[in-house]
Amino acid sequence: MTLNQSRFKQADYVRNTWAITTEEGTKAEDLLAPAYWAHVSTSLKPWDKIEVRAEDGSFYAELVVMQASRNWAKVRLINLVELNEEGPAAEKVEGHIIKWSGPHSKFRVIRESDGAVLHEGAPDKASANKWLDDHLRVVA
Repeated sequence: MTLNQSRFKQADYVRNTWAITTEEGTKAEDLLAPAYWAHVSTSLKPWDKIEVRAEDGSFYAELVVMQASRNWAKVRLINLVELNEEGPAAEKVEGHIIKWSGPHSKFRVIRESDGAVLHEGAPDKASANKWLDDHLRVVA
């Protein structure tokens, strides 16, 4: 038996590849709950591939979509790599913490007293420091 030409297609033609960055604190096993995908399930179809990177750099995973409906999706884990990567060291500045929070949130400025995130998305530590300097000048 040989492969029929009609069954031979480019992968991008028959499935999508999605990339997600999980919220801080998400565990790899959370991804397997059908309800986890409720807000994006209408974009998914069987055999789509999902590449997952943890916000904190702790793991990378690859999933395949088995079923998807209006507010759920069933996925299977095909690859999981525990990374446990640490980003740049956090820095304390006048009652605030400047820390790397992953590729989505980037550098954050966090008020130390209550843990409130005051600013996020700074591309580097210098930009976060500048934002904090400006903020402290305004609230002074």
